[in-house]
Amino acid sequence: MVNHTLRKTCDSTEAVLESAIAGAGIIQVHTYIAGKAIQQGRLCPLLEDYAAEGKPVTVVYPQKRHLSAKVRVFIEFIKELVADLRVQQMVT
Repeated sequence: MVNHTLRKTCDSTEAVLESAIAGAGIIQVHTYIAGKAIQQGRLCPLLEDYAAEGKPVTVVYPQKRHLSAKVRVFIEFIKELVADLRVQQMVT
């Protein structure tokens, strides 16, 4: 185990990505976020054997018998978005 001090926090994926590209440090993001920068040679993957597995998005909602139409449409939208991201990852 390596001890380290967290020097920067951010809640913007774009800002984290740009900081890494600028040389500010190492980041952990999904390949659909950093893929273009990796392909362009602006970033390089590290510790690929230790990459987190799983879906890039999780939708959490109260379990009810009847979901509102808005929630059902949103869930279907997210499912399609994640499926599209998987296809893009396979193609690139």
